[in-house]
Amino acid sequence: MSFKESLLEIFWIVKTCLTTFWFWLPILIGLYVIVEVYMFVLINPLSILVLPAIISVYAVLIEDKRAKARYPEIGGKPRNAIRPPGIGSEFSSNWNATERVEEYLRVLEKKEEEDKS
Repeated sequence: MSFKESLLEIFWIVKTCLTTFWFWLPILIGLYVIVEVYMFVLINPLSILVLPAIISVYAVLIEDKRAKARYPEIGGKPRNAIRPPGIGSEFSSNWNATERVEEYLRVLEKKEEEDKS
């Protein structure tokens, strides 16, 4: 067997080992245990609760910047992540719940009359 064939065989074995799941499984489990011990010993448990909130706020701010960059001002008002284009920026607060409930009750009464006849 020549040196070139031996070298190619070694590379083939190394490639086979590195691309199998079972080769990486003990390494991943070891890393998982190390990270868990690190978190258990060195990280304050409150930071586990606070960091996701900080990341969420940061994500909303970044999304707002992205939306403003992508959709420029429309009608003199800038768009934001909470109210993207396609959703009207005008919200009517003149909505009377009592009138809507009465209208709903009238529709139910009509439906009941139709069902009886």
